Amino acid sequence: MTHIAYLAGIIDGEACISIFRRKPALPYISRRYSLRVEICMCSLKTIEWIQEHFGGTIYKKRRTRTADAGKLRKQSYTVSWSGRKACDLLQKVKPFLITKSHEADIAIEYQLKCPPKTYRLSRDELNRRETAYRLLREAKL
Repeated sequence: MTHIAYLAGIIDGEACISIFRRKPALPYISRRYSLRVEICMCSLKTIEWIQEHFGGTIYKKRRTRTADAGKLRKQSYTVSWSGRKACDLLQKVKPFLITKSHEADIAIEYQLKCPPKTYRLSRDELNRRETAYRLLREAKL
């Protein structure tokens, strides 16, 4: 239980809950939407701890330079979940979320209503996904 509460605190402070939208690669495939939860930080030790306890995929971020002095930023790492795995994670931590509780509600509702993988979505399903995408973006303002 403490691990879940600890992760909820990290998600409240460091995570991004989003619905990723991209154009179709082929004309006969619908626009794609997918739920994503990402935690990015400089502490690889913490990122690895999160992955060890909650799964996810770790990415090493490319270092960029600061705009003012041109110095290299510290190395950062991301652990991410997408689709159903992101929804499962949010459902576990939801009781402990404070700042991102509303975003989690939108994300969970979105994912639970998604049908199994389909390449051609109905107009109603595309509208539902676009609405959830916009609601989640507005919740961040």
